[in-house]
Amino acid sequence: MNFQVRRLFHRDELIDVVKMQETVWTNDIVPLHRLLADVHSGGIIIGAYEDSVMLGFQYSTPAILQGRVFLWSHMTAVLPAIKGGGVGYQLKLRQRAEALTDNYKLIAWTFDPLESLNANLNIGKLCAICSTYTENYYGDLDDVLNSGMATDRLKVEWHIRDVLLAAGDTEDKLSIFVEVPSNIQELKITDKTAAIRWLLQVRQELQAAFAAGWAICGFVNNGKTASTHQYLLKPRNLLNVEAAPWNA
Repeated sequence: MNFQVRRLFHRDELIDVVKMQETVWTNDIVPLHRLLADVHSGGIIIGAYEDSVMLGFQYSTPAILQGRVFLWSHMTAVLPAIKGGGVGYQLKLRQRAEALTDNYKLIAWTFDPLESLNANLNIGKLCAICSTYTENYYGDLDDVLNSGMATDRLKVEWHIRDVLLAAGDTEDKLSIFVEVPSNIQELKITDKTAAIRWLLQVRQELQAAFAAGWAICGFVNNGKTASTHQYLLKPRNLLNVEAAPWNA
């Protein structure tokens, strides 16, 4: 696929972002005036284009907590027909480059711990880490992706100036693994009871590991035909990163 990724600043480009939201989602659309305000006050919006057609976007806003400024990665969207084709990855790489230019050190966001495709991107490819688990983060959402399930979320830390010291080695004794399903959305349709069972199991295992000082720092992708994949966790104090501002 031949496409270009660039930072967006202008009104006409941000109209593309609004239209893309309307294509991918049906609710909670961020309006044009908010997008304009954010790009003029420290936010970063990235667009992926094939010729003049938007394929996806990444939208981030400045955040401050405990006196530390970081970038909150609010939304990433890719056209459903090309999801998994590398557009999301390139959007995140450009986000990192622009954030470094703007002197950010940390990018943060949340994602569903059962979504293995997102986990593979966030943890496996981008080398972000997680040690914060929130139960039912958004409350009950009556939409296609979340209906009937608690909206548990992992809070991601992407330390874009640091190099992880302990990630990547899966053979030593200082590693534990937490298994997740390969396609939770399909399971929600075919067997909701099993999907809820996965949610409760992963919740219990990750919360216990985080409370004991472990952090997710890797993802074991077992391939497209596998029924499960695994999070790799190591003691957080072995990673070359400072505490997240929400844990400081």
